[in-house]
Amino acid sequence: MKFIVSGSSQNISSCSEHSHIYNEIIILSNGICETIVDQISYQMQQNSVLLIPSGHSYSNYSSTNYSDIFIQVDDFPSQITSPLSIPSES
Repeated sequence: MKFIVSGSSQNISSCSEHSHIYNEIIILSNGICETIVDQISYQMQQNSVLLIPSGHSYSNYSSTNYSDIFIQVDDFPSQITSPLSIPSES
């Protein structure tokens, strides 16, 4: 697996709908938000992880603020063809 891009967003309340040519791993580092991928809603909280295969459109929204870390990779295991949510351990 080759890492393409890595970054973070700090204290934001939304991210408009977009997609990537690479697979993306999103880790919510603070706060809570709703992420909508292909019109399906995923509720994320601190330490939640969302795997989004390339080409899937998504947006994020929070009534407060959230921070996240995102990593784009060239490949996911072949069985991951749709978004995969990994909830945080509360």
